[in-house]
Amino acid sequence: MALKKASSRALSTCTTEAKPAFRYLTAWFCPFAHRATLALEHHASGVDYEWVEALGWEQREDKSNVTGTGKEWWYHWKADELKRVNPSALE
Repeated sequence: MALKKASSRALSTCTTEAKPAFRYLTAWFCPFAHRATLALEHHASGVDYEWVEALGWEQREDKSNVTGTGKEWWYHWKADELKRVNPSALE
């Protein structure tokens, strides 16, 4: 069986296809997320993604000065988008 050569029109269609795009919800402390990030960066020419920090830590203002520092203890937050797409939100 002879192989057919692709037409120039077919080749141009293949090369001009839009890259898949998605929002990548990640956590800075997760080793599995690090691996996924490395894979996405390695294939960056074929995949378009937006990196979104979904879990994190922050210090909030201590209005009652309970801690004596003016700041509360570290607070763990979860992005609203994570809670929307995963109602359990890793609880």
